[in-house]
Amino acid sequence: MKKTKTFLSILSILSVLLSCGKESSPTPGGGPPVEPVIISNLDFTITVNSNDPLSIDVAPTATNASSFWVYFDTEGTPNDYTETGGTKVSHTYPAVSATYQITVVANADNAESVSLTKQHSISVEPARVIADFENVENLCLIQDGDGLIFEVDDNPNTNGNDSAKVGKIVNAGAPYEAASLALDTYIDMKTEGKQVISFDFYQEGSSTLSILAKLEGSEAPEMNVYDVEVLQTVSGSGWQNVTFDFANARSNSYPNGDQPLAPLDAYGKLVLFIGFGVDLPGTFYIDNVSGGDEGNARETVVEMDYDTLIWSDEFDTGTSYDVENWTAEIGDGCPNLCGWGNSESQYYTSRADNVKVEDGLLKITAKKESYQNSSYTSARLKTEGKFTFTYGKVEVRAKLPKGSGTWPAIWMLGSNITTVGWPTCGEIDIMEHVGNNQNYVHSSLHTPSSHGATINTSTYEVVGASEEFNVYAMQWDANKIEFFLNGEKKYTYSPCVKNANNWPFSNPQFILLNVAMGGTFGGNIDPNFSQSTMEIDYVRVYQ
Repeated sequence: MKKTKTFLSILSILSVLLSCGKESSPTPGGGPPVEPVIISNLDFTITVNSNDPLSIDVAPTATNASSFWVYFDTEGTPNDYTETGGTKVSHTYPAVSATYQITVVANADNAESVSLTKQHSISVEPARVIADFENVENLCLIQDGDGLIFEVDDNPNTNGNDSAKVGKIVNAGAPYEAASLALDTYIDMKTEGKQVISFDFYQEGSSTLSILAKLEGSEAPEMNVYDVEVLQTVSGSGWQNVTFDFANARSNSYPNGDQPLAPLDAYGKLVLFIGFGVDLPGTFYIDNVSGGDEGNARETVVEMDYDTLIWSDEFDTGTSYDVENWTAEIGDGCPNLCGWGNSESQYYTSRADNVKVEDGLLKITAKKESYQNSSYTSARLKTEGKFTFTYGKVEVRAKLPKGSGTWPAIWMLGSNITTVGWPTCGEIDIMEHVGNNQNYVHSSLHTPSSHGATINTSTYEVVGASEEFNVYAMQWDANKIEFFLNGEKKYTYSPCVKNANNWPFSNPQFILLNVAMGGTFGGNIDPNFSQSTMEIDYVRVYQ
């Protein structure tokens, strides 16, 4: 529920309408005259309901009054009056910050009425926003059900909701499919008066349907706190606000079944069943999910400071790569992985024509030449079997080759690739560049849930990528993988709910350096291409 503060400022406007010095009024029928009654001492108290700060009780008193009319001014227009014989009158205001007038009129037979006006102010603090779908960085959308889709999409109708982006839920038609929000911080439902969750809901048609809102993931499961749920019925088309009061929530996980149970804890997951219990295919939208009180962070994420150098190659001695650090892969990937899985055109060698150390730099050169039934040669080095690590920071200072069709990469693979295969092993692309898009580089992740044309990628500009050295870096811990260009963070990958499909990054990985030609990502090769070189100043790994 929204936090509400009430306070009173008394601006008394006392209008006493009475006749001074009037003669007694004659009694109808010729009886003795009736003395006029004078109403005095009019006052009233305003008491705020302790359970609902928007609700008040007005209790008027006055000398010689037999009844009272109470007017509640809402948004500038007086409501119809409520009559009382001296007892209290109750009223509930809308959840809008405003100053309202309350006017009490005291009445009696054979008396002039007397009125008194006071002001009552309502200050409404906006409810805590749980999700508004405009800020997608901290949203964790979970799809519970085969075929259900829960994603951020454009607002289908700005009439009644002017948000540009909203949450889109596509039901496949199963009876208990759900869309869930996993939260960075717990929704604290322990505080009285803050046990309401609400959101804006939109459907194209006007069907009547049930929505079940469920809170899961107690912060203190050891205290035998159960999941809690509230069922609401909605109907009509267009945007409408739906409210779920968890003060009287129920729990299906209660030991004796479906029992009333007030929320007693903070919860880390909000689950929504649209069309609860029935087969209801269709598209629905939600927005402005709010309520509860802000609880603790769900996870204490420790920011790692990887500053201890544990492995490096500075390429400052000799004329060839250090075989203690690197292995050169040979061939075109055949027979098991022809074209290296990407229809690439080069044949990898360990010749000095393709890979050497010179002037303190590792130089990997892609060349146009006929060699081993291939039209191009190049080199690919890897630390597999020589150096692997789990979690840390990699920094590579490099100048990239140039030319349409070139595809240099600084990347990593899980060391378990020989047993589980790709992409189950996980792949971290620290930097990929294609000559067909010269001044842009890519940082990407390949996982079982998204690989090849992965959705987990970022593209950013590097002006002069082939003329200047730049530092490409990656920092990896148990919670996230971040990518940097010259110390500036460019992309973060951190699925909010990690599993084997989206996070195969809990095992050691090894480093690879190569320049490919053409292929599914490198694209068309310039027929005039002759050769180009990736130069690497150093590779450093910190923990």
